[in-house]
Amino acid sequence: MAFCDFLRDLREQNHLTQAQMAEILDVNINTIKQIEANKIKTPSNRVLDSFCDYLQEDRLTVITKILFRRDETIEVKDEYTISQANVLSRYMSYLYLEGWNVDQAPITYHTKYLGDLIYAGQLTKKREPNNKIVIESIGATYGKEIDYISNDEAIYYMTSSMAAFFCIDEIRLKGIHTVFDVNMENHRKLFSIFKNLKLNKIPFNYQMVLFDSKNGKVLDIKELR
Repeated sequence: MAFCDFLRDLREQNHLTQAQMAEILDVNINTIKQIEANKIKTPSNRVLDSFCDYLQEDRLTVITKILFRRDETIEVKDEYTISQANVLSRYMSYLYLEGWNVDQAPITYHTKYLGDLIYAGQLTKKREPNNKIVIESIGATYGKEIDYISNDEAIYYMTSSMAAFFCIDEIRLKGIHTVFDVNMENHRKLFSIFKNLKLNKIPFNYQMVLFDSKNGKVLDIKELR
């Protein structure tokens, strides 16, 4: 996640000086220098809209490019893994636009009994520093060939996820969002199974989210809190 790299790459690819970039974004040249020096970590809404106008792209697409730079030197041959990483990046970018900060993505927590737990990212609600959540994908557990699980298996998944969550002792987290990709047929079927479960409320924010990454919309939520 490097705003400085995004701006510098964009400017150099289009053979622009810092002064020209400042004019395009309608900011002072010192702002461009601060961004490229990594002193400004994310764009203001006005600057984000200026990027959108210049690139002729929507806000979600642009902020995803700013927050999540894919390392092209890392070869990933599994297209499913790539597609799910892209969905999670866009979901976390969606939450950023909805008032969350992306603290770190991906993120690893250490537990005494379960070893390392890896999540797609950790986010903090803006102006609520104690409201921290983690993001995971249903695809991390169920591959694209799995489109049915029993109710017992669904409940086991959720209880195991919660048990692991509560074993994290290095930071206090408020919730988990598990993302289902609406563009994957098996994810839609799995979400339907989870949505139809009859469960008691729980004392923290646990959401099953059906997300349309192409259009940047949350289509449905199974909320347990």
